[in-house]
Amino acid sequence: MLGKAVVDLRREDLPDGVRVLVRAVLGEVEVQLPPGSRVELSGVSVLGDRSVGVAAGAGPLVHLDAVAVLGSVRVTVGDGSVVPAPRQDRDPTGAPRPPAVQERQPARRRIARRVRSTGLAGILVLGAAGVVASGTDQRVVFGSGTAQVQEQERDEVQVSLLFGSVKVVVPDGAEVQLGGLVVFGSTECDKACDGQGTGQVVRLRSVGGFGSVEVVTQAEQANRPGAGAGLP
Repeated sequence: MLGKAVVDLRREDLPDGVRVLVRAVLGEVEVQLPPGSRVELSGVSVLGDRSVGVAAGAGPLVHLDAVAVLGSVRVTVGDGSVVPAPRQDRDPTGAPRPPAVQERQPARRRIARRVRSTGLAGILVLGAAGVVASGTDQRVVFGSGTAQVQEQERDEVQVSLLFGSVKVVVPDGAEVQLGGLVVFGSTECDKACDGQGTGQVVRLRSVGGFGSVEVVTQAEQANRPGAGAGLP
């Protein structure tokens, strides 16, 4: 709140399926992950912004529940470096280390607790936007958000917005089928909705008003200004 925090999770032994909770109220939070991490984003923006600047690869899956109220949450790879994993049989002091399988479960809980903050933002969000969406789905009120659909990840995406904007990034070759209704708003979809897709079919349902939904392919997003700074 009213400040900046950096959550550095750039480590080779980051467990798959880690859950991270971030609440940014009038402040900025940067979550740094190993390059190639797969990010599953949920949460909401209220007069705020959330962005994922990590290109998905073969890295660990990270579930990020991010709420931005008059603030921002950014997911990056930092300077791209990664802390090597320590030897599994001994810790830095030379003492025997317990098997990795015994310490992964507590490590997940410690990571989740480390970035959990006040529940005030959650109260504000529930009052404004209802139930927070999960996975690739997005709910945005007075803000902006990005939903990035990974290849073969899912075939249906739900977007709810009010006085906000949502960008949906789909894999190259995907065919997007639009549905739902945006009142006093717009839905833009060029390449992904031209009927020439040869990959997965993504059904996008947009509901809300006074906002905009834009659907772009990964190639279209990469060719936009600022893409070289690590945006998805």
